[in-house]
Amino acid sequence: MCPGFAPHRREESCGIRTAPAHLYLKRAKADQVALGTPGDHRAILSGLVDLSM
Repeated sequence: MCPGFAPHRREESCGIRTAPAHLYLKRAKADQVALGTPGDHRAILSGLVDLSM
């Protein structure tokens, strides 16, 4: 699974209209908006463990 990839694919692809895929991608985008992007989480984590990104 690639959470950082799914919302991007939803935004650029209009052809995905099957119910399970559409609902999955809709939820992935909602999670990204509510919880932040994977890059945000990596930056916070790297700051906690003193890694430079």
